[in-house]
Amino acid sequence: MGSSIMLGRCLALGAVFVLAAGAADGALYRWVDENGRVQYSDTPPQKDRSAVQLSNRGMVLKKIEAPLSPEQQKAKDAEEARKRAEDARALEQRRQDSALLQSFTTVQEIDMKRDREVSVVETAIANLREQERTLDARLAADRKRAEDLDKTKKPLPQSLKEDIVRAEAEKKVLEDEIKRKYDEIAATKWRYEALKKRYIVLRQEATMIQPASAAPPPSAKK
Repeated sequence: MGSSIMLGRCLALGAVFVLAAGAADGALYRWVDENGRVQYSDTPPQKDRSAVQLSNRGMVLKKIEAPLSPEQQKAKDAEEARKRAEDARALEQRRQDSALLQSFTTVQEIDMKRDREVSVVETAIANLREQERTLDARLAADRKRAEDLDKTKKPLPQSLKEDIVRAEAEKKVLEDEIKRKYDEIAATKWRYEALKKRYIVLRQEATMIQPASAAPPPSAKK
């Protein structure tokens, strides 16, 4: 049985040498057929089969991949798109981390910048509140005038009706804007809290790496 195996190997090896000699400097191809047997030829296999191109010394020159099915191609495209998106996210995270470390030297500086941004929004809210108070006073006066006219059974001037409607609409706009400003403050605080957490992690990582790279050389013996 052992001699049969050796004979088979010699025949296969001989086939390679014969094909290589026949191909000279041309291409030689190796692939596995549908029965699982390794085949050699100086012509490429069918297009639906993977193969490798060999030199006349048996060195692999290139691989020939079988075409993918539509389902395989779709899965491959999806995986490549996922990998590109993942690489893009990692690159953006590294950019943001670098900018964060370059922008601040302490956690307190992050708090100070947060407080400055919040203060600007709070000033805007104070201005809106002042506008709201002025509008409320005007609207209250118009409503009181409308009440007095109604008590005396006198018709309301069209201009007064329009003033009340306009003032109520303006009040709604101011209320929405004030709410939006408070939401902006909450978002700013949340964003800076996330920045602080990330900054602390990056600083800790840098502290863990630094001792190994900055270790002093051993003292020279005298």
